Amino acid sequence: MSNNLNKLYVLPELLHAQGCPVIVVAGVLYKFEGADEKILVQLKFKNMGDKIVKAIKVDIQTFDVSGNPVDEKLEHQYLDLSIGFNSEYADRKGVLLKTKTIRSFNVKITEIVFSNGDIWSNNIEFQPLPKPADIKEKLGAELAEQYKREIGKYAKYEPFPHEDIWCCTCGEYNRIDESFCHYCKTNRIKQFESLDHSHLSKNKEIFEKEKQIKAEKQAQEERIQKEKNKKVAKISGIALAIFVIVLVSVVALATNIKKNNNYNKALSMMNDGNYSNAIVIFEELGDFKTSEENLLECRYQIACEYIEVGKCDKAIEIFEDLGDYKDSSEQINIAENEKKYLYAISLLGKAGDHTEAYKIFEALNEYKDSKKYLNRFVERVVKTCAFGVDSKHIDYIYNEEGYLICKEYYGSPCKFSYSKNKSTMNYTCDGNIYTEKYDENGNVVFFKCTYNDEEIQKSLFTYDYNENGEVEKQFETCYEKGGEYYITRTYVRNKINTICEEKVKYFVKKQPKKKYMSNSEYTCKYEYEILGDGHTKIISTAVYVLGWVYAPSADEKSNKINTLSSFKPYMERYLYAYED
Repeated sequence: MSNNLNKLYVLPELLHAQGCPVIVVAGVLYKFEGADEKILVQLKFKNMGDKIVKAIKVDIQTFDVSGNPVDEKLEHQYLDLSIGFNSEYADRKGVLLKTKTIRSFNVKITEIVFSNGDIWSNNIEFQPLPKPADIKEKLGAELAEQYKREIGKYAKYEPFPHEDIWCCTCGEYNRIDESFCHYCKTNRIKQFESLDHSHLSKNKEIFEKEKQIKAEKQAQEERIQKEKNKKVAKISGIALAIFVIVLVSVVALATNIKKNNNYNKALSMMNDGNYSNAIVIFEELGDFKTSEENLLECRYQIACEYIEVGKCDKAIEIFEDLGDYKDSSEQINIAENEKKYLYAISLLGKAGDHTEAYKIFEALNEYKDSKKYLNRFVERVVKTCAFGVDSKHIDYIYNEEGYLICKEYYGSPCKFSYSKNKSTMNYTCDGNIYTEKYDENGNVVFFKCTYNDEEIQKSLFTYDYNENGEVEKQFETCYEKGGEYYITRTYVRNKINTICEEKVKYFVKKQPKKKYMSNSEYTCKYEYEILGDGHTKIISTAVYVLGWVYAPSADEKSNKINTLSSFKPYMERYLYAYED
């Protein structure tokens, strides 16, 4: 943080609302010291839900130094996110506030948009999450030590449930349906059951008795050793040899008892799902009993848990080390598929061309609901180039219904809007206002362009269809600045019903003002190329690139003429709006 930013206020607790999958984990109010004094808010969020968060809307209520509300209550949107399960997002830029007397604030999340199109919204107030108390305050120092012996090294705080979440003894918050803490992997039920004073007191007594017995045994062994040492000088070499044999046996027995106790402790941890702590003990035990086999099983289970929480690279690394243990090779394939699956889902949160995600889901085939995702893609023009693929190009962005909503024209965006039944489309580009109307076949029947309320051009269209119902000829009557001319376009199709030629004929009835047109004819050739990355390139007077767009709400109308076999030239006029 820059030295000229002074911290004015920090949210004292984490904020949470029941039912909301996202919590506010931090919030800071800064004052920018300089010629232009500014106030800004920075927030940090954590996604505790299963679905990837694409956008977050918040309401920020501000207060002055006396705690009175300031009129400036604002709504802010965090867009183009990709926050996975138990991942955090911190706003580095901050939200600028206009009122310079603001000295504190509160915040609540009003809406969350997920990458699969689901939306969570509510108007409930966010409340501070209770802070976990030190486990010693709940149990006292002695029982707290016993609790830590039973639960593990992460036991620092008193675990507690709160509405739809629970706080682990390590201090991390989890969803109420999670049986194990996502951070320390400690079992939730065991944490709460072990808080019982009588249970801990009983186990503490057993521990102290075992400790006392070990101490007494050790003291006794020391006394025996001293006595035997006194006799060593008096006994013969044979007696000394016998004594050494006895001593080794006693030590071996004590060692074996210790190992057996540690082995049983590790088994208990393993059965409770505390694999990480069990691994430490089994590694120390080496080849004692079935420690080596149990060590492999613990690592196997940890790798399986890594897949469940999306840590696929770590899972693959463990399964590779396990070699041919159980189905490790099969689990590697599952982890690799899960990694690709999660990556493909993250790509859907970005607007524009989703062909890479489509190819991944296509390759995954039967994995999870990959086929379900595939059915939600539509083929669209994602890019055009006027003079070839290496020149400046135009990018296209579609909504979830598969309709064009934005066209990036050499850095200048054109926004598209539609009538309720999608039969009329309007857009503005370079100051020109365009209106297009379509018939039930998705063909343009009317086109108009105006500039500064002056009509620049207007066209009317009619069509002839072949026996397959495809457009065979298009007839355009164009009125342009006092002129009138006719354009006939005849489409030649190949055996698979794809356009391969377009014959264009101009007939000028009246010359437009400040423009000369002549009667003419020419032919456009169309070439099609299927690209290896999943795109389709169509070359004529321009280059069109077809790709896959994720449109989960697309219906039959929006897909009506987007297949390659029914491709028509002038793509921008034919692909986007259809009569209801």
